[in-house]
Amino acid sequence: MLYGVGVQVPPGAPNFQKGIRLKYLILTSLLALGACNAQTMEYFRTVEQQRAAGYKWEQISCRQVTPGVPALTLDMPGSKVVCNKLVKP
Repeated sequence: MLYGVGVQVPPGAPNFQKGIRLKYLILTSLLALGACNAQTMEYFRTVEQQRAAGYKWEQISCRQVTPGVPALTLDMPGSKVVCNKLVKP
């Protein structure tokens, strides 16, 4: 197998380059998931607080996301929409 420019790795030899690339891929993935997780946790905290206050889920006509309001969105071509909302009783 050839790796890089003109470097041949013999069969059975450890491939350190592949391991380093894998570590960077895992690190990048974890950082991306961590950023998403922070936003998702904010959403779930808001839902929990509002449900405890008596709010109920209601289906609405799909609409654009309101900036600054935590939401789980549907990603449509060119926009993000929401189709459900917690409403006061």
